[in-house]
Amino acid sequence: MIERMCGRCEDERDSLKSRLIHSQRQTEETLRAVEFAIAAHGDQKRKYTGEPYVLHLMEVMHTLRAWFPEDTSLHCAGLLHDILEDTKVTEVELRAEFGDEVTDLVVQVTDVSTAKDGNRAARKELDRQHLENACGRAQNLKLADMLSNTKSIAEHDVKFASVYLPEKLAVLKSLTRCDTELRKQLLDVLNRQLATLRECDQPRR
Repeated sequence: MIERMCGRCEDERDSLKSRLIHSQRQTEETLRAVEFAIAAHGDQKRKYTGEPYVLHLMEVMHTLRAWFPEDTSLHCAGLLHDILEDTKVTEVELRAEFGDEVTDLVVQVTDVSTAKDGNRAARKELDRQHLENACGRAQNLKLADMLSNTKSIAEHDVKFASVYLPEKLAVLKSLTRCDTELRKQLLDVLNRQLATLRECDQPRR
């Protein structure tokens, strides 16, 4: 399946895979996951920087590896966490490639709302409820994802950050099964970014 999906991104895949290998020692399974993710996400870029999207996935994985160094399945899920939302890979295909443990983690952090579910507030509430019921490991994955996204959005899109950051605070209150120290780290980041936004809104004297 990987060969079918690679196409034009073979050179980029090899370059990014090499960067991953040299940045940290990886297991065979995480290397397989990063290759699969690069192939599946193809030419997708990060919204604000234009960087290959897989760099976000790698950042999430590295955060999880730093906090939970022995949990290889969680590392793989970090690399694959957006694959059901943003690519043509199906849950059945993901289970066939990586098994139930990794796939279940990915499913638990995948948005369940659709455009038919109403406005943004209604959709985000459905997704929040879904995350509230996720296991602790999946909630840890979501924390790592939000850490990566929060830094990027707050830096590059102040207007959207004013919507995004309060949404993430609401999600954070629902993540009661996650690692408390990792949760505190994200809370501190969110509060700092919100404080910065408030300062920007202050009228100049």
